[in-house]
Order: sequence, then structure tokens, then C-alpha cells
Amino acid sequence: MSSLSRAVSLALAAAFALLGVCHAATLVEDFPSTSYVNGQLDNQGTATGGWGSVWGTGSTGTTGRVVISTASNLTYSGGGYNITQTGTGLVQGNFGDGTGTNSAFRGSNRTFSTGMSGTIWFSILLSNTDSTAHTGVSFNSDITGISDTPATDYDVTPFRVDLSNTTAQLYFGSTTTAAATGSGTYAVGSTHLLVGSLTVGAGNDSVSVWIDPSDLSNLGAADLSSSGAADLGGTLSRFGVFDYGLNDVQAGGGNHGKVDALRISDGGGSSSAAFTAVTGVSTVPEPGRTTLFSLGLAVLIMRRRRA
Repeated sequence: MSSLSRAVSLALAAAFALLGVCHAATLVEDFPSTSYVNGQLDNQGTATGGWGSVWGTGSTGTTGRVVISTASNLTYSGGGYNITQTGTGLVQGNFGDGTGTNSAFRGSNRTFSTGMSGTIWFSILLSNTDSTAHTGVSFNSDITGISDTPATDYDVTPFRVDLSNTTAQLYFGSTTTAAATGSGTYAVGSTHLLVGSLTVGAGNDSVSVWIDPSDLSNLGAADLSSSGAADLGGTLSRFGVFDYGLNDVQAGGGNHGKVDALRISDGGGSSSAAFTAVTGVSTVPEPGRTTLFSLGLAVLIMRRRRA
């Protein structure tokens, strides 16, 4: 093999290796009617597309109060958000104790086929439908070594983002003490976009969350964040959704809130690819990748000219 041919091969190999980064590890959940039926979310879904289990696969316990509705989707278009959902469907919750004085957490979790580490981006659409509602997402609900780890899959978790009435709170290592409380007001009855970034690895981890960002291409300061306060366990391997409130609305067919359009991505090691996968907002190619593609193309052109 000539030195020129060898250079071509090396350049193209590097370029295509970087192309593999674009094929990011991205998990998608739109709860579509093509795969889900009305009723209990737990035990629905399949272990495909990067998911490692059905919903509701904790150590013990399932719940019938986090349910699928195939009647509609949540939609959102602010800030440049550009995610197209597959099919029609969403999750909603209908649990409360019926007295209007006590609430009871109800959620459902799902494992990944392979844990993620490094920088991980996620997005989800949330909507509270009454002032007593809590909707949100949880991370690694089965984490060990933390006293607040729930005994059942559906119970309150120490790592979560909670949209409560019109406010938002981040819990990172405790079920009862919030690591951060947002200063924004998030209207009941409206759909809100939650975009988050987790940095997960050895030792304690960090999370940043933006809610209804005005410009996804220029996020600015996070609405909620926690850094170095707790350890998610080395990888992100389980993700959950929850939805509950004070009043028991099941009998009347109502709900406390809605959850839809979940995206989680590690970008195959590229933070920018992960961000694009969960928001639909394109980012500028990384300099190293652009340089290698340009080199490969230049060598190919030279080879053709000499042929």
C-alpha cells in the first residue's frame, strides 16, 4: 500500500469512527397507542431501543395509579424545541388519599439495557392540571447506600425533579430535603419543557435543569442545580416518571397531571450530540470532527487527481 493510500485509509477510518459518535445512545418514550393501551403503565413497554425492561420493574410493588391515556399528546414549541413524537399517547396520574389533606407519591421506573455515564442530557414535557399536583422525573430509584432509597418501585425517590403546583424543586440525595428550589412560576394547565444535564461517574455527581428555556441554543444559568452533593452510583441505569396529588380523582376519570415525550441521551460520548438528540436543536460540529472530515475529503481529492 502506498503512503498516500495509507493516509486515505487512516483519515477515512478516523472520520467514520467519529461518525459513529453521531449514532448516539438515545432512549425515546412517547407512550404511543401503537405500543401502549389505556390503563396501568406498569408492565407495559418492551425491552428494545436501549430500554432494558418494561415499566414498573423495581424491587417490589407496582401501581395502577400511573396510567396511560392514548387520547392525546402534550405539545411544546418554545425556545426552538423541535422534537417530533411518534404516535399518540401520554402518562397521567390519578392518585391521592381522597381527603384533600394528604398526598401519596406514585411513580413508575424503567431500566436501561446499558448504563450511561459522562454527560447525559434528557428532556420531557410536563403539565399539572390542578394546584395539588406533582409531576416529574426520577433517576436511579433503586440506588443503594442511601437511607431514603424506596422500598417499592412506585414510592418517593431521593433523586428527582418535582413540578409541584406552580413551582419546581430538585431533590438530589434526599426524599425530603430539596437541593434547590426554582424561582420561576410554571402555570397550572400549561405544558412545560424540562431539559436537564447529568454528569455521572466515579464519586459524587451533578445535575442542572432548565424549565421552559427561552432559547435552547443559549441556555444561560440553570433554574435548578446540584453539584457534588450525592452519588448516583457510577452510571445512570434507571429513569422514572411520577404524577400524583391531594385529591383522589380516579372515580371521576380525572388526573393530576400529564407526562410525555421523554428523551435521554449520552450522545455516544458527545455532549453536543446528546443535547441535539433530546431537544432537536442543532449544534456547531466539534472542531476535531470537522478537521478530520476535511482531511479525509482532501486526501480523496488528491488521490483522484493523481490517478
